[in-house]
Amino acid sequence: MPDYNEPVVLKSKPHGEKSTVEDFCAAIHKGLVKNFRNAVVWGRSVKFNPQKVGLNHELADEDVVQVCLFSCPKHVVANLYHNRY
Repeated sequence: MPDYNEPVVLKSKPHGEKSTVEDFCAAIHKGLVKNFRNAVVWGRSVKFNPQKVGLNHELADEDVVQVCLFSCPKHVVANLYHNRY
């Protein structure tokens, strides 16, 4: 179930470029980009809901993103949890 209580707001990019899944991951923690496997997106930016996408996928407003990782070191998981709460 998506968490609608704490949205991630991304800064707008120059020249009207759209934010990507990579921008989203980097906004949360740089370790997400390094260990990225794929993302699952629900919303207007995908043809099918849900749809697996890569780092270069352009996001639309109000998209819901689930990040899937390869094995992630414990210290990265601990930092993610610590930064969130």
